[in-house]
Amino acid sequence: MAFRRELDQNTPDWLAWRRGGIGASDAPVVMGVSPWMDLETLWLDKTGRLRPAPANGAMRRGQRLEPVARALYTRVTGIEVRPICLEHGTERWMRASFDGLSADGRVALEIKCPGASDHGTALRGCVPAKYVPQVQHLLAVSGAGVCHYWSFRDDEGALVEVAPDPAYIARLIERERAFWRHVVEDRRPGPELVRV
Repeated sequence: MAFRRELDQNTPDWLAWRRGGIGASDAPVVMGVSPWMDLETLWLDKTGRLRPAPANGAMRRGQRLEPVARALYTRVTGIEVRPICLEHGTERWMRASFDGLSADGRVALEIKCPGASDHGTALRGCVPAKYVPQVQHLLAVSGAGVCHYWSFRDDEGALVEVAPDPAYIARLIERERAFWRHVVEDRRPGPELVRV
């Protein structure tokens, strides 16, 4: 069972909590599919050697549109969700800031306000590859039965239902655990982590 943390997202306390573990947005980096960051940079961040970068335009746009996207999701699906922060039940360093989680914990929500290409992928019923680790991380932390990937662009939503993939989650946790050991032991990650 996941542990709930009473944190307001995008606050200093939330940022400190995120730095103290591996979050869903870190999962693509650990799995080697992030177009924005590599393991070295993530390690520098988690060990406090890197000053936090200010939010870029795309991030600010996503933060601004997230409540609108969540409201449309609720209207379309009839599922009430609310943002929440959780830690994995046994691997407490595994953390996630959910864009939404249903009251019964069965449905996790991941909202993206992407560019045309990624939104087109969602319209075709797929999660863009760079977000697959993030979605599976959310499922691993929450134990939810499904994650709704909700792509919101031009006042339009596209829903992709994603079930937990136990084999993928096992590999994800193995890689995250190996990376987190490097953070805790203050050892710079080497090429061996890519092959985990």
